[in-house]
Amino acid sequence: MILLILIFAGCKREAPVINLEQVKNREAQKIIAPGMGTIGIIHDNEIFVYFLNESHNWILDKVSQFVIPEKSEGVLALGMGFIGVLEDQVMNFYFLNAQNQWTLDEQVMFVLPAKYEKVSVMRIPWDVGQIVIEEKPGVLNFYYLDEFGRWMRDETASFEVPGKIDDYFMLGSMEIGIISENKLGVYRLTETGEWLLIDDAVLILPENTLAVMAFEPGIMAVLNDNKMLQFYDLDPLEGLWYMDESMNFTIPDFD
Repeated sequence: MILLILIFAGCKREAPVINLEQVKNREAQKIIAPGMGTIGIIHDNEIFVYFLNESHNWILDKVSQFVIPEKSEGVLALGMGFIGVLEDQVMNFYFLNAQNQWTLDEQVMFVLPAKYEKVSVMRIPWDVGQIVIEEKPGVLNFYYLDEFGRWMRDETASFEVPGKIDDYFMLGSMEIGIISENKLGVYRLTETGEWLLIDDAVLILPENTLAVMAFEPGIMAVLNDNKMLQFYDLDPLEGLWYMDESMNFTIPDFD
């Protein structure tokens, strides 16, 4: 019996760390957007960070790699260089300091509910994003960080996900992307607290789309079956999508 236990323990593997926002998209679980215009790739319990230079080439930032703490269950990017790390329902937060060192913020943490469907981030321009929890199927609640470092629920921003959709994601700036039948629609929170569908912001996604994810507020990335991210920018005035081919990012192969 002891021998069997030792064999089982030796064969046991820890679950790989994933981007919690992509829990339902297996193909995109190793991709994350830490903010400040960067893309992160999770590999061997590290996040390798890439930035776009002036020549529109993606460059590996060798000084900004993030070593994911042991026993982590997943990571979450809040923008502005903040990364949340989940362990036993508690999310701790790390930020990149002036010396390019990832530092634990000992003043801030977020306790997730015992049961929930999905956790996301609503990215906010020039600020730390809001944490969005689907605590009950189809109901999204929003939590913002106040000036005292406390996560407070935004009572004015609850959102009911439309039925019979394929997926949803937080586009940023209080806009939510809804994906259904290979089409993308956008809901925007108005000043009166209503979520309204933007009629002109419907985008037909490429047929080879594997996943759609947020990049920066108003900018999303589409992962295709060629392991490439293509970026789309939503014009806030016209409500139209524009693809920026100069930002195409090919997922690196570490194997």
